[in-house]
Amino acid sequence: MATHTTLGTMALEQVELFAKEGLPLDQVIIGHQDLNENDDVVLEVLAAGCYVAMDTIGKENYRSDQERLTSLLRFIEAGYGDKIMLSTDITRNSHLFAAGGQGFDYTLREFQPRMEASGLSQQEIRKLLIENPANAFSKREGTS
Repeated sequence: MATHTTLGTMALEQVELFAKEGLPLDQVIIGHQDLNENDDVVLEVLAAGCYVAMDTIGKENYRSDQERLTSLLRFIEAGYGDKIMLSTDITRNSHLFAAGGQGFDYTLREFQPRMEASGLSQQEIRKLLIENPANAFSKREGTS
């Protein structure tokens, strides 16, 4: 299950509700956590076992990509590199590259080189962009 948060808020409240209802938290993705400027809250979400989506990369009117990268590195350093997914949030025509927006490839075109420059390995980047989403969305033994 993937959720939406408004500007990264209410993530812990979602986790608490899902835990109370008995949902397997390792099958939950909490969205827009790159907009949550409180890294400690995001770390609590990760510690609960949820995936987090840092999925508004490039929308610097909300938060700079440098701040996103700093948070990402903190989460990886804390041992949660296998629970983070990255993407860009294209919600209207003006976000399309053809209309002067950042485009669907922004994360790969602009943010990936920043991750490389920060010292992340190709394997770590592959995990964030490919392996983690594949794991998050895959059917697990015993689930329906």
